[in-house]
Amino acid sequence: AVPLVVSDDRDTSVNVCRAIFSITDEGYVITGGNIQQGGIVSMARLNYDVVLSSIKILPKIVDLEKATGATIYSCMSRYYTLGLLAQDEMKEVEKYIKNIPFSLTYSGGEICPVLNKKGELINKYHNMTVVIMVFE
Repeated sequence: AVPLVVSDDRDTSVNVCRAIFSITDEGYVITGGNIQQGGIVSMARLNYDVVLSSIKILPKIVDLEKATGATIYSCMSRYYTLGLLAQDEMKEVEKYIKNIPFSLTYSGGEICPVLNKKGELINKYHNMTVVIMVFE
C-alpha cells in the first residue's frame, strides 16, 4: 500500500494519511477519505517493518501491569500492507498485552486529535493508524 500524505490547504501544518484503495479505469484514485481541492498531496512509505514498529511504543505509553482488557482498531490499509502476514501485527500486540483479553476489528479510518498551527488540538480523520484502548 502506498499512503498519501495530505496537507489541507487551510492549515498546512496538519497532515493526515490517506490510503489508496483502488485506481479507476479512468485513472482516478479512490482513497480512504476526502482530499480537499487545493490540498497538497505527497507519497509516503508504509511497509511491514513500519507497521510493526508502531506497536512497539505501546509499553512506553501505557501501564500494561494494570490492564484488564483491550479493544484494538487497526486500519484496513495496514491489513492490506501486511497482506498474508496481517496476523503478525496482532502477534506483536500479544507480546505486550500477554494474557489480557482483547478484541480486534479492522476499520476504514480513525479519528484522532492533532495540533494545528495555532497549537490547538483538532480532530482529523486518518488512515494507516492503529488505535489500542487499554482498560484498567
